[in-house]
Formats: sequence, structure tokens, C-alpha cells
Amino acid sequence: ALEKYAMRDIPAFKEEMYMTAKSNFISYINFVLSEIKRFDGQVRKYTEEWKDVDRRLKDDDQFGVQLKQAKKLFGNQMQLLTTGIDDPVQKAKFVFNEIKKHYNWNEVYGYFTEQGVKKAYQTQKGNVADINLSLVGALQSIGIKAEPALLSTRANGLPVMLHPVMSDFNYVIAHITNGTDQYWLDATNPLYSFGFVPEKCLNGKIRLMNEVSEWVDLKLKEKDKKVTEVQLVLKEDGSLFGTFKQTHFGYDAFNQREKYFSFSSKEDYVKSQAANWPDFEVINYVNLGTDSLEKPFIEIYNLKFSEAAIQEVFYLSPFIIESWKKNPFQSTERTYPVDFGAPLEQSILFSLTFPDNYIIDELPKNTAVSLPKGGGRLLFNSSMLGNKVQVGNTLSISKSVYNSEEYFTLKELFARIIQVQQSQIVIKKKK
Repeated sequence: ALEKYAMRDIPAFKEEMYMTAKSNFISYINFVLSEIKRFDGQVRKYTEEWKDVDRRLKDDDQFGVQLKQAKKLFGNQMQLLTTGIDDPVQKAKFVFNEIKKHYNWNEVYGYFTEQGVKKAYQTQKGNVADINLSLVGALQSIGIKAEPALLSTRANGLPVMLHPVMSDFNYVIAHITNGTDQYWLDATNPLYSFGFVPEKCLNGKIRLMNEVSEWVDLKLKEKDKKVTEVQLVLKEDGSLFGTFKQTHFGYDAFNQREKYFSFSSKEDYVKSQAANWPDFEVINYVNLGTDSLEKPFIEIYNLKFSEAAIQEVFYLSPFIIESWKKNPFQSTERTYPVDFGAPLEQSILFSLTFPDNYIIDELPKNTAVSLPKGGGRLLFNSSMLGNKVQVGNTLSISKSVYNSEEYFTLKELFARIIQVQQSQIVIKKKK
């Protein structure tokens, strides 16, 4: 009977870059048990309202009870350690760093504790809730206004907002308020700075579990930002040397720090990086900002180009260090949003100083492209003054999320980025 209603030839769902869980965009019907009415007239309700969830979580052995235990567990210790610190934010930073140093995350998600805060403290290991509920309790123990906040990670899909479906949540972080300032904290990773929310958690609204829980927007303080500076010097004998400096901010700083610390030595890290640059060798490397997560992570490379790269006529790309290899948006249309997680900003400043026995035969053309309503822009310019070529390139993606109607202009912007980054400076040796 249902045969005539069957759906056929449905196109496959195609995953693309910068999207959250595909379950957010595939249509389905989800049933939730509301109540059971028995033959004897008894009714048992299963669907709750948020006020019911709030009340139940406060008394739950793996949530509210653990918060109270954490507050008691850390009370004397944290009060003693923060004696003499008057500023509430500095107090909170101290507690955050102490919790972060004490625990190792076992890579298990969840908003309910796995071991309980006491056992997690003793073993120095726990799941997300063991660690971050301990953080909330420790902050509360020194008078900081702190609450837990429930969320669903990007890979887990968006939570239902109409009514409580607690199985939708798989993560909990801490929220603190100081006057009009708000901070979101996650102590599960030693490389997370104060106020840093990992990209995996940037997934729509968060349920803030205060006296009366509420859905709130997570307002980011960080961008995914990188500034690349390349300074090259071409000498009369055709040798080419230079300095490459990259300054990483926000999410890019976290990603690069994490990559750096994943190697057993600085030498192994540099060897891995240099494998991406076949035309030159790294003769020295230093970095700054490994000792403070609240500072940018800065990397400086000294470079020497291989002789094979230098000819009578040769081509030099301003994007020899950093470039987009292909357009991340390939589909002709997209019916779901583009979600970058955080605003994106990339700048490249390139300079080449050359001697009198060389000439610049061709420079790349200037380009400027803007998205509607201030959604982003690409600026590229090149110039020459005396014996110096200068190139500047700035890409700004100013929003975290773009709707499907904005997809085409975003795709065109990245097509222009790829086109621009294929530009070459043509250098000739005088005869």
C-alpha cells in the first residue's frame, strides 16, 4: 500500500568542506516517547520540559552532586593558592591553569562524569565532564560566578532546541561572568588558553545551566588568523636567500602549536615543514610564544634557495610559502550553510630585493574582490620601487557562517584566490 509513496532516485548527499555533521541536513523523522497510558488509568510521562531537566540535573549523581563535591574538594586548596590575587579574572585564570595542569583527558566525551570528581582528582585523569565540572566547582569555591554549559560537538550534530533531548548533548564546558564580560573555558587540553573554545565545540547555541537554564550564543573572542612575511634577497651571483616569518593568532595559533608539540624534537618538526618547500632549504629556525598560550605563536625560518631554481629567466611566486592549493567549494550549488567555525583572516607580505644585473620583466596584476554586505574580501597588490618588489595579499572571511544563498559568491571569491595565487614574478638576468 505504501509502494506508491516510496522515494526513488534520491541523489546522494555530498559532503563538502566547512560543514557540520551531515545529520543536520538529511531529512528524517525522529520519534520521542511522550507518555504511556496504562489500562488501569495510570499515566507515566517521559517527555520533559527544561524546568524538569534543570531540577533533575541538580540532583543527579553524575552532574549536580559532582559539582557540589568539586566545590568542597577544591575549596580550601584554591582559596589558599589565590590568596593575594584581587582581580576575579586573574583568580579564574589561576584556577583554570591549575585544573588544566592536574588532569589528563582520556578522550572520552560526555556531560556526565565517568569516574566522579574525587576519583578523577586522585587518578589525575577523566572524561570531559570529570575535568570541566571540576573546573566549575573549583571556580565556585573561590566566589567566581561559574556555571556548566551543555553543547553538542560539530561532528555530533545540532541539538534539538524545541524540547529537551539530552542524548543530543555530548560535551560540557565552563562559563564565567565578571561584570559584563563572559568567558567560556575548556580545561581538557594543555594548549587551550583562557577563554579559548575548541573548534569542535563551535556548533550553534549552547545550553547554559544556570538557575534557570537557557539557550545562548557563544560569542567568539578569537579568529583563525595568520600573517606571513617573506623577505628575499637576490644576489649578483644568482644566489637567493631570505627570511620567512609566520605569526599565528587564535585558532591558527592553537593548530600550529599542537602540530609543533606533536613532534619529538624541533628538528623533526622543521624537517616535516621543509618537506613542503622543495625549492629551498631551511638553514635556521626559531619560534616565540611556546611559553605563553595568550601570545601569538611566531615562527621564523632562514632560507636558502637551491641553485636549480635560479635560471637566466626564472619565475618566483609571492605564495611560494603559503597558498590555497584548490578551491574548497566544488559543487555547482549548495543547499546547506558554509560553516567556517570562526572568522578567517590571512595576510601575506612579500618583498624581493634584487641587484642591478637583474630586471623584473613582469609583475602580477592588482586585484580587489569583495563579498556583499561586508562578508569578506580579497585584496592583492604588487609594486616596485627601485630595486625592490613588494606584494601584499589579504583575505578576510568576516563571518563564521554563510547561508546557501551566499554560496555562489563565496565560491567565486575562492576561485579568484586560486587564480591570484598562481601569479608569478618574472625575473631576468641582464645580458
